[in-house]
Amino acid sequence: IDSRRISDRVREETVEVKLRNRKEENVTINVRYRLYGDWQVVESNFEYVKKTAQQLEFTVPAKSDQEAVLKYRIRYGS
Repeated sequence: IDSRRISDRVREETVEVKLRNRKEENVTINVRYRLYGDWQVVESNFEYVKKTAQQLEFTVPAKSDQEAVLKYRIRYGS
């Protein structure tokens, strides 16, 4: 959604992902991202785990026949 430069070495990105559950039952969706460099999650509306230095995983519950929206902000650099 948004990207901004904080300084010469630091930038932030805000990301929004829409996930649609078309099943007749509630599900949990695991969303994985591969990231590079020095990063940290600044804000997120769902739980997440830093699996490795380069992999991030969100756990997003999605109700039957509805859309779930994952939104997070990540900071790159130091």
